[in-house]
Formats: sequence, C-alpha cells, structure tokens
Amino acid sequence: MSIKEIVQGNKVRFLYYRKGELWYDVITMKEFQDRDGERVFTYKPIFTFPVPIEDTGDGTFNAEDKAIYFMRYIRKYLEETEKNFS
Repeated sequence: MSIKEIVQGNKVRFLYYRKGELWYDVITMKEFQDRDGERVFTYKPIFTFPVPIEDTGDGTFNAEDKAIYFMRYIRKYLEETEKNFS
C-alpha cells in the first residue's frame, strides 16, 4: 500500500498511549443507506502507526483528524516496517 493510498481522503483515529507513543489507526469511512433509507457509516482500519511523544512539542493531537496531517508519522512508520520485513 502506498502512502498516497493510505492518506488520501482518509482519517486517523486515536487508539491508545503506550511507552511514550500515541497510537493511531488510519480509517476509511464508507457511507450507505439501510433498508429504511437512513444514512449509515462504517469505519475500517487500514494502517496503524505511532506518534512519538517527544515529537509532539506543543501540538494538538485530536482523537480524530485528517490522515494527511499525520503523513510524516505514517511515512516514517511505513518505511520502518517495510525495512524490517525486507
């Protein structure tokens, strides 16, 4: 999966904090109508990545945000995981 496929049009959702890292899921959101015509949204996680606390400075890290804002952390972790599995 490319970095563009991961971030384009997707969101991130905070999962948990552990050992100096904020862990987020990149999620895709799908919308459909149920039998009654109600709009229903489903979320599917596609990539999980950490944000090191020492890297946060005085930034604001929301529980849900645009994935493009986290591209730096996603790219870094994607490269690390690809290197470890090569």
